[in-house]
Amino acid sequence: MLNNRLNEIERFAIHNVDKYKDLANLKLEHNIFPILTKKEVQSEPNALLSDKYRNVLYQTLLSMSTSGSSGMPLEIFWDIKDYHRSMLDLWRLRKSWYGITPNMKCLSFSVYNGSLSGDEKYVLFEKNKMLVNRKVFGNYDRFSKVLDLIESYNPDWLYIQPLLLNMLIDNLEKSGFNPLKNIKYIETVGEVRTEALQKKARNFFNVPIVNLYGSEEMNGIAYECPYHNLHVISSNVYVECYNDKGILSHGVGRAIITNLHNYAMPLIRYDQGDIIELSDNQQCKCGCYGKIIENVFGRTNSILNIDGVDHTPYEFNEIIYKVNGVFDNIITNYRFEIKKSTSHIYIYVGLKKNHGGWKNEVFKSIEGNVTEHELN
Repeated sequence: MLNNRLNEIERFAIHNVDKYKDLANLKLEHNIFPILTKKEVQSEPNALLSDKYRNVLYQTLLSMSTSGSSGMPLEIFWDIKDYHRSMLDLWRLRKSWYGITPNMKCLSFSVYNGSLSGDEKYVLFEKNKMLVNRKVFGNYDRFSKVLDLIESYNPDWLYIQPLLLNMLIDNLEKSGFNPLKNIKYIETVGEVRTEALQKKARNFFNVPIVNLYGSEEMNGIAYECPYHNLHVISSNVYVECYNDKGILSHGVGRAIITNLHNYAMPLIRYDQGDIIELSDNQQCKCGCYGKIIENVFGRTNSILNIDGVDHTPYEFNEIIYKVNGVFDNIITNYRFEIKKSTSHIYIYVGLKKNHGGWKNEVFKSIEGNVTEHELN
């Protein structure tokens, strides 16, 4: 089944996607596809769109913007049906292993576009999901105001980055009020979760703390079973690793991933940007047979303290996210530097070559968003 899905999307790509059409005269094998970089995805998005969707881009496709935590924000397009197929087996595993279903209420933390005001600036409700703005973690008084709303919502499970989970526990302990007593399950995403945090969270909530390794580009890549192995979701992705020996089926190296469902914007042998340790196929006590990601290296974040106030790295990424929303993704890459001795923040950005003379307006917008985020 896996080889069939891989062959199907690769055959589709060489006949329908400009980026891959030059390969159509070669014998169709997986190894004819080169590594696809983030820079290529960012600079050549139209070349990666399949012919079927190029002329109906904004009418029929789901757009997913990456956080840009790597310093290179991207926009990924999906057919909504393919997107849901991509998520299907993750939901099956959530239900099978932990009893979590799509109709259960989820509490999550998200980046907002800055156009909201009042209570909606910090809390939004969607179908079976309560979204809390990440900004609440930078201000205890602000955070305490949403606790009553969380208690009233009474979520069943929590979807959260490890760094924010640690801050959540600290704030709840400080408040002496825990509105999450009925939480049944916690899913951590986006970073490596430490053993210390695992123990801290389990002691505080007394529920399963489970890791999902995924991305906006791929959806779920690997998921932790009850025996604490991070199983590749092989019905959704094909995972390899790249090191000085080449592209390998297992080993230690850069995560090279092919999504098996995205026919609108096929990403084949995409360099995810992480260093992983990938096992060969093996049997697990949970019943799964396949590859296991034994380690993910480098996905870590930490609290930044500026003038006595704690801030998360997500607040910095949010600044770029908001400015790109106004100026049509004009920022192509960026990095932040913080000089703690003077509490200065240095923001370096790269703009599209055809930025149309908007450079000064972009810089003013970044400066304004830094002020709004209370970072200066």
